[in-house]
Amino acid sequence: MRLIGSGLFIIIGLLAGIALSALFDEKGAGYLPNMIVGVAGAFAGLFFKDIFDIDFAGNLGGAVIFSLLGACVLLIPLNLAYQSLFGEDD
Repeated sequence: MRLIGSGLFIIIGLLAGIALSALFDEKGAGYLPNMIVGVAGAFAGLFFKDIFDIDFAGNLGGAVIFSLLGACVLLIPLNLAYQSLFGEDD
Protein backbone atom coordinates (compact mmCIF):
# COMPACT_ATOMS: atom_id res chain seq x y z
CA MET A 1 0.00 0.00 0.00
CA ARG A 2 2.87 2.39 0.73
CA LEU A 3 4.20 2.15 -2.83
CA ILE A 4 0.75 2.73 -4.30
CA GLY A 5 0.26 5.76 -2.05
CA SER A 6 3.56 7.31 -3.10
CA GLY A 7 2.74 6.73 -6.75
CA LEU A 8 -0.67 8.31 -6.25
CA PHE A 9 0.84 11.46 -4.76
CA ILE A 10 3.41 11.69 -7.53
CA ILE A 11 0.56 11.49 -10.05
CA ILE A 12 -1.39 14.17 -8.14
CA GLY A 13 1.64 16.48 -8.19
CA LEU A 14 2.24 15.86 -11.89
CA LEU A 15 -1.41 16.52 -12.74
CA ALA A 16 -1.43 19.70 -10.66
CA GLY A 17 1.68 20.87 -12.52
CA ILE A 18 0.12 20.11 -15.90
CA ALA A 19 -3.15 21.83 -14.95
CA LEU A 20 -1.42 24.99 -13.77
CA SER A 21 0.81 25.01 -16.84
CA ALA A 22 -2.30 24.97 -19.00
CA LEU A 23 -3.87 27.68 -16.84
CA PHE A 24 -0.90 30.03 -17.16
CA ASP A 25 -0.33 29.18 -20.85
CA GLU A 26 3.08 30.34 -22.05
CA LYS A 27 3.40 33.03 -19.38
CA GLY A 28 4.16 30.57 -16.57
CA ALA A 29 7.23 28.54 -15.78
CA GLY A 30 6.44 25.71 -18.21
CA TYR A 31 5.37 22.10 -18.00
CA LEU A 32 8.52 20.42 -16.69
CA PRO A 33 9.28 22.87 -13.84
CA ASN A 34 5.62 22.89 -12.84
CA MET A 35 5.46 19.10 -12.74
CA ILE A 36 8.62 18.88 -10.63
CA VAL A 37 7.43 21.56 -8.20
CA GLY A 38 3.97 19.96 -8.17
CA VAL A 39 5.42 16.64 -6.98
CA ALA A 40 7.52 18.44 -4.35
CA GLY A 41 4.45 20.37 -3.21
CA ALA A 42 2.37 17.21 -2.98
CA PHE A 43 4.89 15.64 -0.64
CA ALA A 44 5.26 18.91 1.30
CA GLY A 45 1.50 18.96 1.84
CA LEU A 46 1.63 15.41 3.17
CA PHE A 47 4.58 16.33 5.37
CA PHE A 48 2.68 19.20 6.99
CA LYS A 49 -0.42 17.03 7.38
CA ASP A 50 1.64 14.48 9.28
CA ILE A 51 3.63 17.04 11.30
CA PHE A 52 0.52 18.80 12.58
CA ASP A 53 -1.38 15.49 12.90
CA ILE A 54 -4.38 16.75 10.93
CA ASP A 55 -7.14 14.19 10.56
CA PHE A 56 -9.40 15.33 7.74
CA ALA A 57 -11.63 13.30 5.38
CA GLY A 58 -10.20 9.98 6.46
CA ASN A 59 -6.73 8.67 5.87
CA LEU A 60 -6.53 8.57 2.08
CA GLY A 61 -8.99 11.41 1.41
CA GLY A 62 -7.14 13.82 3.67
CA ALA A 63 -3.82 12.82 2.17
CA VAL A 64 -5.11 13.47 -1.35
CA ILE A 65 -6.57 16.85 -0.36
CA PHE A 66 -3.42 17.99 1.44
CA SER A 67 -1.14 16.81 -1.35
CA LEU A 68 -3.22 18.79 -3.84
CA LEU A 69 -3.18 21.85 -1.57
CA GLY A 70 0.59 21.54 -1.10
CA ALA A 71 1.14 21.37 -4.83
CA CYS A 72 -1.04 24.44 -5.44
CA VAL A 73 0.61 26.39 -2.61
CA LEU A 74 3.99 25.96 -4.29
CA LEU A 75 2.89 26.17 -7.91
CA ILE A 76 0.78 29.33 -7.90
CA PRO A 77 3.47 31.63 -6.40
CA LEU A 78 6.10 30.05 -8.68
CA ASN A 79 4.09 30.83 -11.79
CA LEU A 80 3.10 34.31 -10.63
CA ALA A 81 6.74 35.14 -9.84
CA TYR A 82 7.91 33.72 -13.16
CA GLN A 83 5.21 35.66 -14.97
CA SER A 84 6.14 38.94 -13.29
CA LEU A 85 9.89 38.46 -13.77
CA PHE A 86 10.10 36.93 -17.22
CA GLY A 87 6.69 37.58 -18.76
CA GLU A 88 6.40 39.82 -21.75
CA ASP A 89 4.51 43.07 -21.41
CA ASP A 90 1.38 43.11 -23.52
